[in-house]
Amino acid sequence: MAGYPPPNFYGYPDEDPEEFIDSFRSYLVAVEIDVTARHAHRIRAHSLFETCLKGDTKD
Repeated sequence: MAGYPPPNFYGYPDEDPEEFIDSFRSYLVAVEIDVTARHAHRIRAHSLFETCLKGDTKD
């Protein structure tokens, strides 16, 4: 995971949710989390996704 931080999403009007999802998927590939492989990988991806949401998007 070093060198490639997960993307953040604040929900600002100038942010594109689809672009964030694409960046998040790329991050999962970079850190070798395969959500199609095992349940544990999906749990990890979900946890990481929640940490990427900032501000009002957390609610």
